[in-house]
Amino acid sequence: MKTDKALCEAFVDKKKNGDRDIAKLVEHMTNDPLVQWAWAPGDRKAPSISQQDFHLLVKHWGSSGAACPGK
Repeated sequence: MKTDKALCEAFVDKKKNGDRDIAKLVEHMTNDPLVQWAWAPGDRKAPSISQQDFHLLVKHWGSSGAACPGK
């Protein structure tokens, strides 16, 4: 299991994230149909955070510099 820091660093690494800058990452995480599918999981468990709260946090993270924990 990756740490929060390692996961965040992978998100912001353009070599690992499809060459997305922070704005494109926010767009991806708040609008991509596959990401949004997490909140319509069928027989599996949905994320512990609501879709709306996730979107708000991702937008705040992006607009505040997309800092990773421990930096």
